Amino acid sequence: MAGIARVTNVSRDLLQKYVNQKNRQTPRQLKTKPKKKGKLTLECDKIWSFVKNKNNKIWIGLALDRDTREVVGFAVGDRSRKMARELWNSLAPVYRQCAVSYTDLWE
Repeated sequence: MAGIARVTNVSRDLLQKYVNQKNRQTPRQLKTKPKKKGKLTLECDKIWSFVKNKNNKIWIGLALDRDTREVVGFAVGDRSRKMARELWNSLAPVYRQCAVSYTDLWE
């Protein structure tokens, strides 16, 4: 954030307010292309980075449709059950009903 503020010549406080506002406006369920009920396969993975210091890890969970490579779900948090539930809730109902989900070492 500090680097972006420096390059854009915007104060960090103003930039932080803007980012927080956009975060609140972001829908938690992504719009996806219509899918028929049937065999759907998701690849789920997570990545992390730190904010301000290395003790403040932030995790991003992603769900991708294996066939279309479309990102169909996401969550940001602290790698807890709550974040996993947010990832689940971010999926369109057709994925929650019909998809098989794989994580690391999937086939």
